[in-house]
Amino acid sequence: MVRACMAACLIGLIAAPAAAQNPVPQQGPNFGTFSLGMVEIPLVATGGGNPGIYTWQVIAGSLPPGVSLRPDAESWPGWFPPNASAGILGVPTSGGTYNFTLRVTSGGTSTDQNATLRVSPLVITEPWTLPRAYLGKPFSYQLKTENGAAAVTWSTPHAALLAGFGLTLSPQGLISGTPTASGVPNFQLDVSDGTTVSRWITIEIFQIRITTPSVLSAVQGQPYSATLTASGGTSPYTWSVGGSLPQGLTLDPVLGTISGTPTGGRGPIGFTMNVTDANQVTSWKQMTIDVIRAPQGAPRMLPYGNGVWQDCTLGWPCDLGVSVFSGGTAPFTFAISNQPRGLFLSSTDSWSPTDVRITGAPAEFGDFNVTVTATDALGISTTIVVPLHVSALLQRGDSFKPLDLIDRPIDLPYLKKLSITGGSLPYSISLVSGQLPPGLNLDPLTFTVSGVPTSAGGFTPVFLYEDSAGNTLRVSDFLFISGSFASGGGAGTININTFFELGTATLNSPFSRTLTACCAPSFLWTNIDPLPPGLVLASDGTLSGTPTTTGTYSFKIRAADGQFPAANYAEQRFTLRVAPFVPSPFTNVTSGTLPFGNVGAPYNTQILDTSTGGVIT
Repeated sequence: MVRACMAACLIGLIAAPAAAQNPVPQQGPNFGTFSLGMVEIPLVATGGGNPGIYTWQVIAGSLPPGVSLRPDAESWPGWFPPNASAGILGVPTSGGTYNFTLRVTSGGTSTDQNATLRVSPLVITEPWTLPRAYLGKPFSYQLKTENGAAAVTWSTPHAALLAGFGLTLSPQGLISGTPTASGVPNFQLDVSDGTTVSRWITIEIFQIRITTPSVLSAVQGQPYSATLTASGGTSPYTWSVGGSLPQGLTLDPVLGTISGTPTGGRGPIGFTMNVTDANQVTSWKQMTIDVIRAPQGAPRMLPYGNGVWQDCTLGWPCDLGVSVFSGGTAPFTFAISNQPRGLFLSSTDSWSPTDVRITGAPAEFGDFNVTVTATDALGISTTIVVPLHVSALLQRGDSFKPLDLIDRPIDLPYLKKLSITGGSLPYSISLVSGQLPPGLNLDPLTFTVSGVPTSAGGFTPVFLYEDSAGNTLRVSDFLFISGSFASGGGAGTININTFFELGTATLNSPFSRTLTACCAPSFLWTNIDPLPPGLVLASDGTLSGTPTTTGTYSFKIRAADGQFPAANYAEQRFTLRVAPFVPSPFTNVTSGTLPFGNVGAPYNTQILDTSTGGVIT
């Protein structure tokens, strides 16, 4: 009997299942206070009937307007922990205290949590990175906010980190000091108007400072010479240029002298000046040489983005620019008005000195007509009005780019799913301008960019998002497809500079185009695919001949290192159309330079067809 009882009890003991533990949320119930426009909360749980697998619901109350519960990992920022199973994300558009009940479920067990989230109208209106500082040079910067209910007080939990770089933060929001170490401190800012909000921010501190003024002036057709100077680091310095100097000018990399005679067009020419010291410590600065030719005229301006600004998002840092691309006499002063609260003029050595930089974080959303005025050294001004949309939607890249498209090599499969937060689900997406690389396509149903890129180069697709309430967001991104290869895998040092689209050649007419590449002492050019009939490729990269057959041709060309052609090379697949000659209806249009106009005076001139004497309208 005892033995039977023991057996039965043992069987019963083995058969009895352990009670499943309810999942345990690892955050809340007070989720804290967030600034207008910014809510990013990872949701993590432990335990449950199926540990590691969790679903989340809001079963009562409501999240702030513009904030949603998001289980899709594509919408999460990169800093979310790997064990996150959902996120509370979005762009809150109204301040207040929001109470809701959050349920987490795992394997048939669930836990409810009564939660609170507060949104403050207070916005820290600084860019992600403050203006540059230099080792041993006094630094001072006043932080800014909008929508405060009272006078604000600043603090940071990283005061010791700042002190290690020789900087302090005052309660009034002044960051100041003389940097004692170089580096890139990233630290949290806290600001309170009775309610505290926080944000992270960065300062770049460089060892070497290029002390030459950011804007230099040269006269077209006259000899020019300027010697660059720097401080900090260990001399001697070596100099190099990123981009191009004005035509006719060259840089001596040892002496740091820019000299020659400007022979190209007039107007500001921007470039990056790089300096390296004896210990291989580097620094750089955006500079401009303004090439002057009378009459210089008034400054001419063009907004970044081919004349159309991309949208900003409420509460999120946003950089906008306007280029002074010709006219006027540098240096320029700038003024803006009618911008959303939170955006302001700024300058830094990492921004072109002859371009307008508007930065900050907008503290209100809607549509604005921003007035931008540039005044040159002679007092001549130009004003333009640029539309700006501040959206309640956000497409957040991990590196704080508007988009998070990723660079990839040519001819390899590509897949990236895009996502958006804020507003009201569901969303739609469309490609409205620019282009994706050939071979890649956007699926508007899955928000996926996929395919096999067949041509290398830089591409700027512009996307338009819309939510169910009609809120829109227009964003652009730069996507680079590399055609560079090295033996043993990986990328080489060479890139083909010529864009893949070569345009149109005329049937039975001579054609010549010189392809260019960077960066090797010499190049050996070869075609991998057949060329259009009648064309040949020389070893120096000249594609020439007389095309004999119409059509659209696609062909791959290789530029190899002249010394190590098998170990270091780049490839590009070009497109060339061959079409018959079509006479222009305006073959006999008046040619030459139109008459000059005067600033502020009406201008009117007629263009004639010289074969008929008729006016072209």
